Amino acid sequence: MSKPNIKAAPTNKSLPVLIEMRPAWRISLMLLVIDVVGEDKGYIDYKKLVVLIWMVIRTKHWPEYQKFLSGGEEIPFISVDTATQKALELAANKSFVKAEDSRVYLLEEGKKIVELILENQLLASESAFLKEYGKKLTSKKVDQIMGKGN
Repeated sequence: MSKPNIKAAPTNKSLPVLIEMRPAWRISLMLLVIDVVGEDKGYIDYKKLVVLIWMVIRTKHWPEYQKFLSGGEEIPFISVDTATQKALELAANKSFVKAEDSRVYLLEEGKKIVELILENQLLASESAFLKEYGKKLTSKKVDQIMGKGN
């Protein structure tokens, strides 16, 4: 049997990547979440980080998340997002964060990125959402979302 003759045809046409899949954007969100919600501790629980990034990205569902975080009974849908794990690995390789003992710590290089984000007033609505509702995401609420509690 003969092998097919396949030729590559590269083009200059760019393929747009959704912003949700862009590592730099997701890393920026991750650093912001740790900075705002982790505040004095300088770290956040990994599960809480994943849930908050999911929430921050999906702005059209903010009213639903706000209601739940403010004591509502209805548990919002949250899914596993592999892009967050990939962004975490990249951020760790760039020494922005350190993942250890189910926590993600913000390192000095990561703090510099957060300073740039805040100085340039980037991710302002996400920052406001996190400041108002981020700390309301308790471990109990994370367990409820993950289907481990009532």
